[in-house]
Amino acid sequence: MAEKGLDGLISISPENVAYTTGIVVPSQSLMRWRHAISVLTSDGRLAMVVIDMEESTVRAHGGVAGLKVYREFAEDPMNKLCEVLTDLRLERSKQRTAPVAPFLAGQYPKTALCQPRGGFQIRLDIARQLRVRKGQTSWE
Repeated sequence: MAEKGLDGLISISPENVAYTTGIVVPSQSLMRWRHAISVLTSDGRLAMVVIDMEESTVRAHGGVAGLKVYREFAEDPMNKLCEVLTDLRLERSKQRTAPVAPFLAGQYPKTALCQPRGGFQIRLDIARQLRVRKGQTSWE
């Protein structure tokens, strides 16, 4: 991440959340409004946002120190993402935080108040490159 000038990666798609956390959130791919979001910092800290129905699944896997849980239809997961960025001190970051999957329509503007000073930089290529590297080394 450092070589790309990034302080963190935000993953929202089921594939990228699973890749960055090692955790498959079962309902995320079936019901796309049930967001699971991972944030991985350049220094290796990991945080997640998950729906309350998946909290026990994520906690059972362990390894996620910064877990924020939202209630379906009562809370906005983007507000929880802002809390995560604040907890990880990425909201004041001079560099950029890169979502590796595009935000769903209408979600991106909700994060305007907690964006890093450098802004968000959509970088779909990063996840593809990481998965390719992992795949290549797995076969060697």
